Amino acid sequence: MIFENGTIYTGTHTNGVYKTTDQGNTWTKIGTTVPTDTLSNEVIFDMLHVGPNIILAGGCGIGLFRSTDNGVKWTHITNGLPPVNGNFNCIETLA
Repeated sequence: MIFENGTIYTGTHTNGVYKTTDQGNTWTKIGTTVPTDTLSNEVIFDMLHVGPNIILAGGCGIGLFRSTDNGVKWTHITNGLPPVNGNFNCIETLA
């Protein structure tokens, strides 16, 4: 879970990433609502806000995701990471 500029972002267990802007009273799924999208089905272990508008989400399934627009769109990152072992890669901690 991360907090940035009044917004809380959190990952879920097999349901992607959500955000709230009202201290947790309501939550909105961000990125994609397509159930077959890899981020929507990922087990998110950790999230990190690394710069203006840039969020990383580390999951256990297919690995690492990056957003450059505060979670509106996400890209699956593979460049420089170990090869996926049978379509399974875990990013458990981001620092």
